[in-house]
Amino acid sequence: MDNYTIIGGDGKEYGPVSALTLREWVQQGRANGQTLTRRGEESPRPLGELQEFSDLFAMGKGSGAKAASGPIRLGTPMASPASSPTAASSSPFPEAPSGFLGGVGGGASSDAKEEVAIMLSEPLAKTNFWLKFMAVLQFISGASAAMSLIGILYAWLPIWMGVVMWQAANRARDAVASGDLQTALAAQNKIKLLILIAGISTMVMLVLGVFAFFFFVLVAPGFMEQIQQQYQGY
Repeated sequence: MDNYTIIGGDGKEYGPVSALTLREWVQQGRANGQTLTRRGEESPRPLGELQEFSDLFAMGKGSGAKAASGPIRLGTPMASPASSPTAASSSPFPEAPSGFLGGVGGGASSDAKEEVAIMLSEPLAKTNFWLKFMAVLQFISGASAAMSLIGILYAWLPIWMGVVMWQAANRARDAVASGDLQTALAAQNKIKLLILIAGISTMVMLVLGVFAFFFFVLVAPGFMEQIQQQYQGY
């Protein structure tokens, strides 16, 4: 159940998310015991004060304790202006490399690049199974089409789309595992290519469909009538 909302260093709310997701954020060092958290409609309070998460911040609990003292990338506790003038304006995420969508900024830290890579790739990585499942279906569709004389002319299209889907799934998985920004961008570019292929092929099919409609509705009947008249003339 999505029941928890955290308040970032910028004062914005993130959520609601489930307890499992919130635990993952703590394990990843993206939240800690001081992160202001609202459970349901309750007033916000430090995450460490919520009984259901107390085990994460107990000393000597291994990864939980480590996450509690690690860098806060998501849900930095909101400080009052008196205690920290800059805290309210700090982002809950690491600053993205300058122009990272058009090219990786050289001045960005490796931690920032790794976090951006994970954020870019996590949604795709979570659909890894379905991307590969759709890729297999595309392979089967292309192979089936290739069995006919006409189908072999366009059988390469679903096979190509299947290859791109498979590559996108692998790139996203690798980017989440390694935190490599270039791999994350490669996964996004595969999805971009897939959308272009699907868009262009759909547009071509629509044009062919319109052409076929006019041919069979307007041209074919008259053509067949002329042939019938000539046949009757003999």
